[in-house]
Amino acid sequence: MTSSINFRLRKPDTYAEGTGAGVWQVEYNEADSPPLGLAWVYALPNGTRASMLYVFVDDGCRRQGIATRLIEACRERWPGLELATPATESGRALCARVDPERWGRANLTTSNRPR
Repeated sequence: MTSSINFRLRKPDTYAEGTGAGVWQVEYNEADSPPLGLAWVYALPNGTRASMLYVFVDDGCRRQGIATRLIEACRERWPGLELATPATESGRALCARVDPERWGRANLTTSNRPR
């Protein structure tokens, strides 16, 4: 099945018009389906810094690598991409897998969790 990842600038920053700054929606699609995974990224002008705010995957499509593919595609576009603090156990496991240096098991205790 053919898959694609699409980047859409949903809320451009008006102070930095034309630089790509703002909130981006990143979609994972297969064939002609609606998005099976979504991520929201806030990027500063010209991609100088970016932070992934959220990543969601359709319940029926979890554990198939969709969130990982979204993160990888975002890192290609924004090499310094930072991941926001995970809100769920699944999110913590994903962060530990894709960025073990920052989010490995020892770094995910409640007392020293990155903010």
